[in-house]
Amino acid sequence: MPNATQKACISKIERFPSILERLVNKLSIKQLTTEYVKGKWTVTQNIHHLVDAHNNKFSLIRQILTENNPTLQEFKEEKWAELPDGKHKDISYSLLILEGLHKRVVILLRELNSKQWKLAGKHSHFGDVSIEQIVESFSTHGERHIKQIKKTLRD
Repeated sequence: MPNATQKACISKIERFPSILERLVNKLSIKQLTTEYVKGKWTVTQNIHHLVDAHNNKFSLIRQILTENNPTLQEFKEEKWAELPDGKHKDISYSLLILEGLHKRVVILLRELNSKQWKLAGKHSHFGDVSIEQIVESFSTHGERHIKQIKKTLRD
C-alpha cells in the first residue's frame, strides 16, 4: 500500500486530466495555436506534450516493474513537440488519452507495495531513478504546464 506522500501524488495524478480539461475546453483555435511568447510552446503543444511525457513516465514505471534495473531512455521532448501531431490544433484526442492514461496509472500505483516503490532503473540523463521519484515528478509535471498555459493565455 502507498504511504501518505505516495497517496498524495496519486491523487494529483488522478485529478489532473479534469483540471486541464476545465482550463482548455473553451479556448478558441486561435488561443490554442498562437505562440504568445516567441520560441515558447503554444497551448496545443503543451497539451500534446503532456500526453508524450506522461505516457513516457508510465512506460518507465512499467519497465522498472518488469525488468531488473533497466536502462531508461529520455525522450527528446523539444523535438517531439515539433512533430506534426505535437502541433496539431485538435486537442480532443490528447485530452481523451490523458484521461485514460491517468486512470491506468492510478490503478497501477494504488496496488504497488513498499518494495516496488523503491525499485529503480538507470536513466540515461538522471542516473538511478526509483518509481517513487518518477511518480513524484509525474505528480508535479502537469501543474507546471498548467502554470505555463495560464501564463501563455495572460500574455
